[in-house]
Amino acid sequence: RHARLVPYADIPIQHASDPVLRRMHRVPGWGETEALLRRLRREVPGIVLRTTVITGFPGETEEDFQRLLQVVGDLEFDHLGAFAYSTEEGTAAAQLTGRVPTRLRGQRRDAVLARQRAVSLRRNRERIGRVLEVLVESVDPGHGVARGRWAGQAPEIDGEVVLTLAVSGCDHPPEAKRLPDPGTFVRVRIT
Repeated sequence: RHARLVPYADIPIQHASDPVLRRMHRVPGWGETEALLRRLRREVPGIVLRTTVITGFPGETEEDFQRLLQVVGDLEFDHLGAFAYSTEEGTAAAQLTGRVPTRLRGQRRDAVLARQRAVSLRRNRERIGRVLEVLVESVDPGHGVARGRWAGQAPEIDGEVVLTLAVSGCDHPPEAKRLPDPGTFVRVRIT
């Protein structure tokens, strides 16, 4: 409800299976995390949720992975990064047994990202026609575009909004020739 906060939360869940979360030494368990995510969706209209997950953590079973895949589809994160587990010498996880083959870790990551692409595409399509306030980060008048982000996009990780500009010499109405300056906010209709 605070006017200075944007409705955006980055909550790195890492996984959705309690056995995997225990092996990762992640608390609370999945039930509490899921309850928090559902509460945020319910109580903060229009909230944008971002997360990261790891596939192929030592001991991850096919059942654990299917649970993660189901959660990615059910909770519909706006942005999600997925990483295949890699052993880091000197960490507690490097000593764990039950290694998932490297190729399977990657295949599982790819499956999570494929599921997320479908979610992201649908959620992005829902924004078509909406007017969003966008922070202009760069302007390229030579190509007639500017790039920026709205409050639902963290810098450098959540994509960007590409603005088609009306520039001199292009076939645009005369009143549309003013270019935005980087660092300014503009209201744009998503097409």
